[in-house]
Amino acid sequence: MVRQPIDGQSANEMSVFPVRRNGKSMKICHILTITLITLLSGIVTFVFSGFEATANKRGPVNVPSRREFNINNITTTDSFPYPDSNYLNDNSYHEYVITQDNTFKHGYAEVKACARRFPEAIIIGIQKCGTTALAEFLGIHPQLAVKKEQTYFFSSNYSLGLDWYLHQMPCSHGNAITIERTPQYYYMKHVPGRISEMDRGMKLILIVCDPVQRTVSNFAMAKYRNREHINSRFEEEAFTFKNDHDIRVNENNLYVDKSRYAKYLQQWLDAFPRNQIHVVNGDAFSINPVQELRKIETFLNIDPYIKPFHFERTPVSGFYCLRSKSRRLRCLPRTKGRAHPVVKQEYLSKLKQYFAEQNELFFRLLRIEGFIW
Repeated sequence: MVRQPIDGQSANEMSVFPVRRNGKSMKICHILTITLITLLSGIVTFVFSGFEATANKRGPVNVPSRREFNINNITTTDSFPYPDSNYLNDNSYHEYVITQDNTFKHGYAEVKACARRFPEAIIIGIQKCGTTALAEFLGIHPQLAVKKEQTYFFSSNYSLGLDWYLHQMPCSHGNAITIERTPQYYYMKHVPGRISEMDRGMKLILIVCDPVQRTVSNFAMAKYRNREHINSRFEEEAFTFKNDHDIRVNENNLYVDKSRYAKYLQQWLDAFPRNQIHVVNGDAFSINPVQELRKIETFLNIDPYIKPFHFERTPVSGFYCLRSKSRRLRCLPRTKGRAHPVVKQEYLSKLKQYFAEQNELFFRLLRIEGFIW
């Protein structure tokens, strides 16, 4: 049966409820509508209060800014680790609690504190003896934070200040030891004093290798970088020729001079005690890196961690690469191990004879042996 409009009411004004002229049915409609709205509002409030209660279990909502966290007197900045940061926004922050063991506890997660620290050890040289590989390999140790790129702070960038230097350091966790690498340091007269002034207890790591091979390797690197001397020959730069019978080592040549290790050693012994300088046999390191790395672990007083299975020698280059957990190899850049020029044996013998006295003095000052050069 189709309901007809009430007198005075258009078809568009008809209600689903019967409407009488006295207005009683209209009041019932309003009451039911209000009741329904109230009921829905209550349900929504209940649901969101449940979400809020769950969120509040993660901690208080007032969190300090990143700059307010301070670990070992080093304030963390942009490197501060915010776990679960994907759900954080301007209206939802949760507190990170710093515990005495330098960990951050956040709800269900616990994250190691991260901060930039000044180095406690520096790889000071020697250039072309494996400083890059040494830094890379030490970087796998969980108790070490290694700055693999050179900072040149104590040599070229000293005027930038300690704040700049600190910012160059990697973020380290817990009590990890920070290490930086700049092999240029070994040759600079003012560097030992600057390092000693910052930290008298600094531990120094010096990796050395056969000075004859180091000289040739230095020439190969310089020739590769400087295209203007692409046609230069090693003999022409490393030796002086008065005649066919008077051939002498060119002491003024930069590559030769940097292989005179004893010449630059005394400036370090004047600034640091001998027991704070650890010498790595670079030639042995290239053959058996684990053996030399274990000695460094002892020198730095950290747990033995590095094992033979961390490394794999590549048949192409002959260098060791790091083996990741997925068994993929991480190798040094292709610029490492570039081809050396072919040098006649008579010139190599002259260099070996020239460096013999320097080597003997170097070993005697450091009280080390076992190097076969």
